[in-house]
Amino acid sequence: MQNTYIARQAILNEKLDTIGYELLFRDSLNNKFPEVGHDIASSKLIVQNHLHGDIKALTMGKLAFINFTENCLIHKFPLMFAKESIVIELVGHEKPTNNLLKIIKYYHEKGYKIALTEYDLSSHWQALFPYIDIIKIDIEKINTKRVIAALEFIKPYDIQICAEKVETKLQKQTLVEVGFNYFQGYFYHQPEII
Repeated sequence: MQNTYIARQAILNEKLDTIGYELLFRDSLNNKFPEVGHDIASSKLIVQNHLHGDIKALTMGKLAFINFTENCLIHKFPLMFAKESIVIELVGHEKPTNNLLKIIKYYHEKGYKIALTEYDLSSHWQALFPYIDIIKIDIEKINTKRVIAALEFIKPYDIQICAEKVETKLQKQTLVEVGFNYFQGYFYHQPEII
């Protein structure tokens, strides 16, 4: 039997309680993303979890944040998992298409939680807001001051905001004051190979 590798990285709330783990595809004990496309990585991660293991054991009963491309969503890969156990993370999208909007609406109506991961503060993402539960913002790429302005557009919706790549306690405190709900980064938890 071939070894399977998955890394997980904790996502924490303001009190530093773990609310879930982002599951990251790995093809060896080398803890970095291999040179494969998002579709292949998502497919292999799903097969590894679905066929070789119990996702609840992997995430210790917390939510599993799993990256899905539009292609994976079309093929209904998320339906392999109970809606209570995963968060669908949208990856590989530069802007929302009508097709993506339709797909996201479908999963939202089925009761799945959905996270927008490549949010760049562009207004075109607002079409997805009624169906999004979490927006993840890479704070290395987007200045906190720009986020404050964007929060005005997010406030009317019941969307939680997650900061990615948080590296210090001071960063975390500033982000709490700005309005972030969740935190992910090496300072709190480096991805660990399972």
